[in-house]
Amino acid sequence: MKHRTRAAAFMAAAFFVAGSAAAQNQPAIALTPADPARWDIAAHVGWLAVVTSRSDSYGDDSYNVASGGVSLGRYLTPHLKAEIRAAMNGEGTLYRHEVLPGAAPGFRTTEHHVRTASAGAGLFYQFFDNQWFHPYVGGGLEMLREEDRAVVLDSRLGTGASLASDVSYTARPFVATRFKWYVTERAFVRAGVQGSFSGRGTTHMTWTAAVGADL
Repeated sequence: MKHRTRAAAFMAAAFFVAGSAAAQNQPAIALTPADPARWDIAAHVGWLAVVTSRSDSYGDDSYNVASGGVSLGRYLTPHLKAEIRAAMNGEGTLYRHEVLPGAAPGFRTTEHHVRTASAGAGLFYQFFDNQWFHPYVGGGLEMLREEDRAVVLDSRLGTGASLASDVSYTARPFVATRFKWYVTERAFVRAGVQGSFSGRGTTHMTWTAAVGADL
């Protein structure tokens, strides 16, 4: 009986030593990726809210349209990313009323069909060191192209007359915050909000959802 007890104790000690050695040989589990990405690309869809005003008229001052685009990012450090982004937006409709000067002043109501596109570049800071979830904030500068096509609804010029399209370009700063979730080692989904500004305040707000991948 004593021999069996000693043998059992010896076997238990042997298994314990072997298990400890195997555990030491196993690699440690790391939260940070072994091969961090340097580039990422994403396609996004969203909703754009625009606030606009003109000093020579009154009427609607905002509209909402769908938006879509792509972005390409380059990680300068594990936490700092440079990104370029381009977006095309749907056509919004505004109604404006203007006073026509002259000996017999009149009023003109125009229906404005407005379409915008944008391209911008910025820097973003990513929080946390992990593989799955990354909130980040950033800002930069974007160029906005706005095409305004107006149709006269009623005036001394007649009803239904089309005016020449007006195309303008403006550069505006923006800030953004986003959240990025990885669904595989390289593929991710992303959501966020971005605001652009001018001297009169916030002019464009975009809520987006995106899918993308690290390259």
